[in-house]
Amino acid sequence: MKTTTPSRRINELVRYFLRLGCLGFGGQVGRELVDERKWLTLEHMREAIAVCQSLRGLNGIGAISTH
Repeated sequence: MKTTTPSRRINELVRYFLRLGCLGFGGQVGRELVDERKWLTLEHMREAIAVCQSLRGLNGIGAISTH
């Protein structure tokens, strides 16, 4: 079983979201977070999108563009 330290996990998150912010397009977030990396379940991803869509301003716009 592979164990990771908290700092290694944070570094992985930072690298992922930095790359996603520079190169990401719609639909890529769900594929990577749910299917490939398995950081979220499909249900959690849908809930997060629903919450973000109810927010005002840029947060809602960002969630809509990633779905």
